[in-house]
This record gives sequence, C-alpha cells and structure tokens, in this order.
Amino acid sequence: FIFLHRVLWQHKIRSWNWETEMNGSNAKPPFGKGAVFIEWLAMAYDKLSCLFSFIEKILCVCLGICMAAMASLLISQVVMRYLFSSSVDGAWELARLTFVSALLLGIPVALRRGLHVGIDFSIGSRKPTAKLLIKIVRVLLVGALFVIVLDKSFVLYKLSADEMLNSISLSKNVFYLAQIIASAVCILFCAESILKYFSEYRKETTGEPSEG
Repeated sequence: FIFLHRVLWQHKIRSWNWETEMNGSNAKPPFGKGAVFIEWLAMAYDKLSCLFSFIEKILCVCLGICMAAMASLLISQVVMRYLFSSSVDGAWELARLTFVSALLLGIPVALRRGLHVGIDFSIGSRKPTAKLLIKIVRVLLVGALFVIVLDKSFVLYKLSADEMLNSISLSKNVFYLAQIIASAVCILFCAESILKYFSEYRKETTGEPSEG
C-alpha cells in the first residue's frame, strides 16, 4: 500500500498529460479516461523492473550451481567407477535432482527473456490497442497454466513427503521444490509482462522511444 500510494502521489505531482505528449495533437488518449490507469501501470513497471531483474539473477546463480554440481557429481562418479571400481553414494540421485532443478528453474528465466517459441503472425499487423489486448490474453492464459501447475505441485509435494530416495536419506518431495519455485516465479513474471505491455503501449501511442 505504501508503494502504491507513492506511485500515485508521484503521478499527482507530475500531473502528466497524455494529450500534450501526443505531439500537441487533439487526439483522444487511448482508452479515454483509462490513460491515467495505463500510465500508472507503466510507472509500476519502471519501479519494479529492478526487482524482477534481481529475481532473475538469483535464478541464474541457482542454475549455475545446479549445473556445476551435476557435472561434478557425474565426473566423480565416472572416475570412481573406472579408476577405483567404486562409486559415490547417492551421486546418481543428486545428479538427477540437480538436473531436474536446473531444467525447471530455467523455465522462468527463458520466459522473462522471451526465449520460448512464439508465433506473432496474428499480432504484427494489428493496431496498438488490439495488440495490447491479444498480448494480455496470451499472458493470462500462460499464467493460468502455471497456477494449475503450482497447485498440482503442492499436491504432489504433500503426497510424496513420506517416500524416501533409495541411496540418500531425502524425501522424494525435494524434486517438487524446484517445480513449486519455478511455477511461482513464472506467475510473477507473467504479471511483469502485463505491466511491460502497458508500458510499451504507452510509449507506442505517445511516440516515446521503446526499449530495444
């Protein structure tokens, strides 16, 4: 509430005028009175972008740790087997855990960077308002999917709490921790995408230079 009050107060002080920024024309602001709401969302994106970038950096660090741990475990297991005719207890289980964790934690990173496969043939030739609505509907559908995944992940986490791994004393529900985290962060990044689309829409309709 403090953040929202601060954003709205800054908006009140600045008294931004949509029609004035549209090159002095008499064109009506997009969505009519909703221009204030669109600007508020754009300002919220500007304020929160650093937070989302910080979360992405944390995920990238976790990804690096998981990949390094997986490679170290597999290499040590191969060396122990072929040179010393022995093995590291729990190496395969831990390597599988780090591989699954890296795979799942990479999903929100790819989602935020736009590295997932997408088709935009139905958006490119549309008007700005139509493109905005299509993008929002698309993100809402993706977000709904991750909400379902998050809910089912909690269910599986609870059901597998009593099952133990074969070679190490860990519950099998550890495999669902990364899935829960990844789904929650994906939902957060979907909310960021909506704010970003409104920010891009404002820049497109007012003639401001957009990012990238």
